[in-house]
Amino acid sequence: MTDEPTIDAKENRLSPAVVLMGLAVAAFAIGLCVNPCTVNDLFWQLRTGAAILTTHALPHQDTYSYASGRPWVLHEWLAFVLYAVLYRVGGFPAIWLMTALLVAATFVIVFVSSSREARSPMVGLMLTMLALMTSARFFGPRPQLFTYLALATLIAVALAARRGRPKLVFAALPLFPIWINFHAGAIPGVAFLAIFAICDAAEGRFRPGLADDERAHMLASARTFGVTAAIAALLTLATPYSWHTHQNLLATIGNPVAMNLVGEWLSPDFHSEFGQLLEIYLFLTALAMGLSKERRSFADIALLLLLVHEALGANRNVPLLAIAGTPLLARHAMSALSRFMTRSKDAPALFGPSLPAPVGAILLATSVLLAAVLSQSVVSAVAPGARMSLQSVAATSFQLSAFPSGASAFLERERFPTTMRLWNKYDDGGYLIWRLPEYKVLSDGRADVYFGRQLDDVARLNALCYDWQRILDTYGCDVVMISAQQKQARVFMGSPEWALVYVDRTQLDDPNFHLSNNLILVRRDPAHAALIAQCRRDCPAVGVLAQTDMAKDFPAFR
Repeated sequence: MTDEPTIDAKENRLSPAVVLMGLAVAAFAIGLCVNPCTVNDLFWQLRTGAAILTTHALPHQDTYSYASGRPWVLHEWLAFVLYAVLYRVGGFPAIWLMTALLVAATFVIVFVSSSREARSPMVGLMLTMLALMTSARFFGPRPQLFTYLALATLIAVALAARRGRPKLVFAALPLFPIWINFHAGAIPGVAFLAIFAICDAAEGRFRPGLADDERAHMLASARTFGVTAAIAALLTLATPYSWHTHQNLLATIGNPVAMNLVGEWLSPDFHSEFGQLLEIYLFLTALAMGLSKERRSFADIALLLLLVHEALGANRNVPLLAIAGTPLLARHAMSALSRFMTRSKDAPALFGPSLPAPVGAILLATSVLLAAVLSQSVVSAVAPGARMSLQSVAATSFQLSAFPSGASAFLERERFPTTMRLWNKYDDGGYLIWRLPEYKVLSDGRADVYFGRQLDDVARLNALCYDWQRILDTYGCDVVMISAQQKQARVFMGSPEWALVYVDRTQLDDPNFHLSNNLILVRRDPAHAALIAQCRRDCPAVGVLAQTDMAKDFPAFR
């Protein structure tokens, strides 16, 4: 509940200018989706979705790792089925197109909601564009996209309900049984509703200076939000995994090894471009809240503090701050901005509640042009000479050339026994599950499946521990597939117990992370001697490396 009057029906209608500005947001969002991002989980998700479609059953136990066989809570199963269907229909371009449309829809909702909260389409547009750029790092084919869209919708409905029609919040309930089967982000969604309820109840009871009718209305609103939160919590059990989805989420965020092993769970790096954009967003948030002449509701303060805390704790939570925080911030941003504005009665206010359609048209044309230039520059940088098409855009955005396709094909061509145990790079595990289904992996992006000793060992290997050979012996690893850019590669190649049998390219120090350069090493064992000799005959690049000076320092070349 706020001090401002309820927006009337006329103001609720979307003007031509606002429609054009919404299209500008969508165009810019789609352009930002042409961005190289890590999609190592997409591959095992594709295989899993295809398996569900084939068997008409959900997995409850891991079958992809030779060292696991543990219970598996597949709370994002509906997203994987959708990925598999899209891949069958149109391959990776279809999945990219879905990604772009989900992102566009999410931020159009953020724009409309922010514009109504600020009573200014221009302020809504500016804040949404900043939110887009702050979140762009995570615009990839991931189940979190469904949480982005659902969260934007939930916040829009909740804020509309708090503008004078509390029962409108019940319209958000159908989201939850769908949302929980796409992503466990539905559980924090319940927490958002509960925070609105608790804060409005506290404000209605304890805030001094409220009129009696406003106090009564706020308490009634709190009850309505509380009932909605309770029903939504029950609806999050409408999944084949029931309460195990909640248990899985708590286990994940409470596991320190996973938090330090997976990059998106690390805190933002403020030396990076991503961190600097977040810094700008946080600065403007503090400025708007500090200078706002509007009443700062308990819910606004509590939710923004929570979102900022979570964003500073983990990279992956930054988009949640941008999506949910922007509409919460919009009213205060407009109020702070009004301190510095002078309006002329003879000219339309650029930051007013309505804009001429030509302004929207200009913004749309500018956004489309900027999105096209950004997309072309990214594709040209990653794949020089590539023609702009959905295929090249998807290949660039998903960094398909960075995965071990050559090494996987070599493994198949040389007929490596499927009984051999593979040590693989953590980030490549998902690709190998999809590309080489007959081979088991040691680990992949499903960190929750490996909680315990197995995930601890993977993390220790990544940290170049002294007893790395003992860990490999524990799991009986016969084959190593690893990127030449990884530090662990030097450890393996420096050991006389391992023989290099394949390399994508002889330029091992090539810094191009967009292009795969993978190695395959085989344990020197009499049973593997024939395989080692055969592979070295069939991979001339290994022979070239054996003739270089590096062979003196790395026994694996010999």
